[in-house]
Amino acid sequence: RKDGPTAFALPRQKLPNLPRPAGFDPKSMLKGAYVIAEAEGTPTVVIVATGSEVEVAVAAKKVLDGKGERVRVVSMPCVSAFQRQDAAYRDSLLPAGVARVAIEIGVSEPWYGIIGRDGLVIGHDGFGASAPDRELQKQFGFLPEQVATRIRAWRAQAKA
Repeated sequence: RKDGPTAFALPRQKLPNLPRPAGFDPKSMLKGAYVIAEAEGTPTVVIVATGSEVEVAVAAKKVLDGKGERVRVVSMPCVSAFQRQDAAYRDSLLPAGVARVAIEIGVSEPWYGIIGRDGLVIGHDGFGASAPDRELQKQFGFLPEQVATRIRAWRAQAKA
């Protein structure tokens, strides 16, 4: 990259290798976001996540798929690169009229710029907690089942 700084933020916890969809082009990561898990048919929910939260999003998708939702998971390793893409690309990942959720165990406010004010951000903005990662995920509501429950409750409320 020659037009600005680059930083890599790496997690301390061990994370699984997540399979990419058939035909995945690694260069799509340079666009800042890509579909890592596609919905069966037209998506009813798009979950956007970055870093270690992508694993949570993919696992929550499996729970939600079993409850009748059609979930697309978008990995967004670089928000600013995604925002520089043309509207057609951004809309292809985050189609209008589809419920949008962002998962962020960090600063949650900026995600509304991606998912819109009517979206759901499952976030935690605190700092300084210390414990094994799974314990913190459970305490702050970031286990896949907890995330799926939050999304289902939010979707039910929106339909009511």
